[in-house]
Amino acid sequence: MTEYLDFPKINFIRELIRDTLVSKFRMLKTENERFEVALKTVIEHHITVLDTTCQQKNLDHSITLRNNGNESFLSRQYYTAVKQYTESIVCAPESSEELAIAYANRSAALFRLGKFTDCVEDIDRALNLKYPDRLKIKLYKRKKLSLVALGRSGRDTSFQETVYSIEKMDLPKDEKDEPKNKLMQLSSVRLISKSPAYALQHLPPTILASNPTIPSASDGVTIKYSKKFGRHLVATRKIKPGEVLILEKPYCSRLNLKNVYTHCSYCLQVSWTMIPCQYCINVAYCSKKCKNKAWDDYHEVECSVVGLLLGHGFNNILWLSLRMAITATEKGTKLNALKQELKTIDDSTDPCTKGYGDDGKFYSDKYRSIYSLTDNIDKCSAVNLIVRPLWTAITVCTLATESRMFGKKLSLHTLAKNQDVIFVGKLILKNIHTLFSNRQSFGPSHDPEDQSLGDAVMAVSNLINHSCDANTIKQWYADCMAVYAVYPIEQGEQIFDNYGPRFNVMEKSIRQRYLNRWHFNCDCLPCANNWPTMHSLPSYRKQKMSEDSKKQLDQIIYKYKVCNAMFDDNIRYLPNILNELLKMINLLFENVQKPCIELMMAISMLKEYYEWSDVIFHYEPIDKF
Repeated sequence: MTEYLDFPKINFIRELIRDTLVSKFRMLKTENERFEVALKTVIEHHITVLDTTCQQKNLDHSITLRNNGNESFLSRQYYTAVKQYTESIVCAPESSEELAIAYANRSAALFRLGKFTDCVEDIDRALNLKYPDRLKIKLYKRKKLSLVALGRSGRDTSFQETVYSIEKMDLPKDEKDEPKNKLMQLSSVRLISKSPAYALQHLPPTILASNPTIPSASDGVTIKYSKKFGRHLVATRKIKPGEVLILEKPYCSRLNLKNVYTHCSYCLQVSWTMIPCQYCINVAYCSKKCKNKAWDDYHEVECSVVGLLLGHGFNNILWLSLRMAITATEKGTKLNALKQELKTIDDSTDPCTKGYGDDGKFYSDKYRSIYSLTDNIDKCSAVNLIVRPLWTAITVCTLATESRMFGKKLSLHTLAKNQDVIFVGKLILKNIHTLFSNRQSFGPSHDPEDQSLGDAVMAVSNLINHSCDANTIKQWYADCMAVYAVYPIEQGEQIFDNYGPRFNVMEKSIRQRYLNRWHFNCDCLPCANNWPTMHSLPSYRKQKMSEDSKKQLDQIIYKYKVCNAMFDDNIRYLPNILNELLKMINLLFENVQKPCIELMMAISMLKEYYEWSDVIFHYEPIDKF
């Protein structure tokens, strides 16, 4: 309830809420009214110009971070060093000598890890900047060795240019020549740097038959509406375990700040050679292509704004809400068109097809689909009905005065009467409410306190309701998410996801408290019948079934070590293991009565299989030397 109140520099705002806004907001009936009052309040009290710290590129801080990387490098903690050098790169002033040195040092860590292609890229970046002439011989030698390791010696153009650059340097011959055993050492570098088994990349699955009205979904599902469930997905035919029901890219996504140095802020993939935004320190990219796309899509606008807002205590939801508004309006160039489009959605009387395109399709990459998702404003707490509009007003005022979203930087005192500013503010506020009920966390994080890399908003996936014994599981693959069936699903049966609390690991009372954030009381089968948690689940061996069925189950349970509920390498790499797992689940589902411990363990094995396949997000954070 008080999520936005816990910021160190806004005691003044707390006092303002307590002394003035509570009484004002009690009289207001709509979010539009609340936002306009909040906007006038922010302008009147000049809240956007509060003294705040805006983190910027800083030479001294970059040097400190690079020195941290040097210490990790000397301790042979090369993965850690790469990340620290990347932090130094992001903080280094554009085109500076410090930026060149940070690239060069990162290339040394990459060389030790056997990532020779990445090493060469960083060397070239350093040489193209102001890298000190006295140190260039080290880079040329490292590049030469890397090219040899990549099999690019001899007539390779880059190799020949590197050799020539070494030869023309005014240095003694013994400094130009490598020791004869140096190339032999390359093989040992490769051995040291072998990545864990999960570093193999798996491609996303494919949908067997596309849905004619939901492009990112299978033809096995459709959208329905009821007063009890709202909009939800239902099976149009019998669905088998393992079938891909949805393969969807987010409309918009945002990395958590701590993951900026390991994952591309645009495509979300792991990168060893991140490059910075030339202006801010809040994003980094795997390539110039991603950097340019992000700039073209939204970062040109948010770049000058986000640092200031982060200084205020700006959180993930606010940043993603802002980015959604920038994307939806195409950086402010399509404001009038979007106003008309959203008016038709607001005027729609059919709750099932709200947000559909003019061609009768529900698209994942259109803002109108996101706009039509439930926002639960009517269930919002009294405090957040004040705080969310107030933070939105702070955000849109900063956007208007510090960026050219509205054609030019605007004066604060003019904003209360600017209809475009008011429209974008209301859009951001709508996004905030929507995200509280609909955001998806993506990717595994190695931080035990935060199990995600960031947040995303999806159109179709967010229509799936919760069950404590869901018949689907979700899995991320780079920049898209797949939803798989884990049980056989009959025609007409609702598709369910799990929002976090599973019956087998959490007692009913705890699950219900957890689910309060989505403003509903769960009455799924496990909740209605108060199923026990995993350690108390009954075995199929105590159920009534034929001896033949029991014997068949005994064999498959023993074969795949289901009682351990986890893979070992001997099972993980078995040929056709996925199909065998799905057969096992189908057999259990058809023969046992739920709840059943062996069935739940088999589902856990399937989930682990898909999680193991989700390797695109993994970044080796632990140095094993």
